[in-house]
Amino acid sequence: MLYVPITVSGAVFLLPATMVFLGGVILGMALHLVEDLCTRKGIWPFFPINPGTIAGSIRPCDRTDPRIAQYHLQYCMILLVLTGLKSQGLLPQALFLLISILGISVCLGMMVVLSEVSVSSENTGNGSTPAPASVTH
Repeated sequence: MLYVPITVSGAVFLLPATMVFLGGVILGMALHLVEDLCTRKGIWPFFPINPGTIAGSIRPCDRTDPRIAQYHLQYCMILLVLTGLKSQGLLPQALFLLISILGISVCLGMMVVLSEVSVSSENTGNGSTPAPASVTH
């Protein structure tokens, strides 16, 4: 899948940069899905086949929910700690990516646990089940 843009354009010299970019896009989409499943609306992972949802208890627009600020603070703390360790030379370059992924995973794991994510066989979120696209003739 990552080689399709290279094959189409014929620009082999862009291969490493293109793979990093596309890998980042795929990682970003996966992280976004994990964060979306923590909301009340949740996600429908198998929508056309099964109307079941995976949803949590976070309402994104609720400014009184202290968990939202807590999650932002956690990400900022991980960023500050990693930046500080790297700038002081205490974190070897070989471990930087591994520890960064571990930090994001811990933050996401805490978000999933604290938002009481549950799996339901029917739509129980505040949002409605997505309607199939209508075809007009």
